[in-house]
Amino acid sequence: MSRWETIAHRIGLPAMDRPGSGILVLATWIDAIGSGLFFTFYLLYLNKIAGFSLGTAGLVLSITAGVALAFNPVAGSLVDKTGPKPMMLFSQILCAIGYGGLLFVEGSVPRLAIFAMIASIGDRIFWVGFPSLVAQIAPDHERDRWFAFLGMTREAGFGIGGLLAAAIVALLGDTGYRVLIGINGLSFALAAVLIWIRVPSPPAMHHESDHGGWRAVFRDRPVMKMALANTMAACGIMTGFLAWPVYVVDHLHLGEWVPGIMFAISTVVLASGQAIGLSIVSGWRRTRVYILAAIIWSVGAIFFALAQIVPTGALLIYVFFAVIVMTGGDVFQAPQTNGLPSALAPPALRGRYLAMFSFSWGLARTIAPEVVAALLWVGPTALWLGVIGFCMAMAGIAWQVESEIPRERQLMPRRIRNVPSDMLSAPSLEEAG
Repeated sequence: MSRWETIAHRIGLPAMDRPGSGILVLATWIDAIGSGLFFTFYLLYLNKIAGFSLGTAGLVLSITAGVALAFNPVAGSLVDKTGPKPMMLFSQILCAIGYGGLLFVEGSVPRLAIFAMIASIGDRIFWVGFPSLVAQIAPDHERDRWFAFLGMTREAGFGIGGLLAAAIVALLGDTGYRVLIGINGLSFALAAVLIWIRVPSPPAMHHESDHGGWRAVFRDRPVMKMALANTMAACGIMTGFLAWPVYVVDHLHLGEWVPGIMFAISTVVLASGQAIGLSIVSGWRRTRVYILAAIIWSVGAIFFALAQIVPTGALLIYVFFAVIVMTGGDVFQAPQTNGLPSALAPPALRGRYLAMFSFSWGLARTIAPEVVAALLWVGPTALWLGVIGFCMAMAGIAWQVESEIPRERQLMPRRIRNVPSDMLSAPSLEEAG
């Protein structure tokens, strides 16, 4: 191994010598930068430039996101039938059309609904096709490293996009919002071209004609329970994420600039820590990684709840510390969203398994705003008790399921020292047949 390969491997990064792997990373990064450029200002654009009230825009986006959830199982079936690369390309094309089309929705609710729906469907297909493509490209023992590394890449791209977006709007004013939409649409188109031209299609998988389809997925009770645990995790994360701005500004009475710094800190932790977190849990059972994440999130939620009694002079530093603690749970759990179903799924059904776990996040994004509103209506402390409740439910399910999944089936890959590069790039077990 070269010096760089040795260092990268020791800190948990994957080998980059698979055909098309570097281009896939680049395309993922471009996609994330474009998303980071636009999503921070999505509602502001629809309100200030396109002329919709915040209520109307929010309602349309919520409805379209909810309807798009129905495409998750369809996407899973199509990925298993046609392969992940065609569906990944299709998702990027839909996102380019949907987000680019927002330039032409001014004053028209039907046009907004159409383009928002196209973009939402593209997003749902992406989060099935993307991990499926990674799972086929990466060798078996490197798959978790790839999920962690690409998660870090996306977080870094999203953070850079957010900073660039702030600069563009500051320099160009209202015109900057339209520039952000144009760049976002182009980023999806460019990512699609790179994947189409430079990322080779994984070898065709030959499966038995009757693999059971969705019936077989639903009969896998332990995995269905872990999908429920993943849903609890997603609800807890999204509840805390959406609550940060309201909680620190309205209840802790900190400046309106503080949430932006909190999100930046969280992004830095996620963009730098997932590979290290993966090394820490090397050789663990995947169910126990979920339990560890639940404990860390619960500790972070306790810190946030106690912020109400922290002296004003120390409050800002205390809140930033609480952000780091709470994001620490994401460092361990985020790679598992794709790593666990990829490890437990039969190759013929991997797209469906990944679609089921992707559905967890789509459902959480749909219901989290209402959950936050209801908990804050009760009181600020209830908000963090709700987050702890989601985390404890996740941990309880994972603990109960642990004995139902054979140990060797759910073990995280162990760190391998001084592995020859030809072994790191060896075909996966599936490709070897």
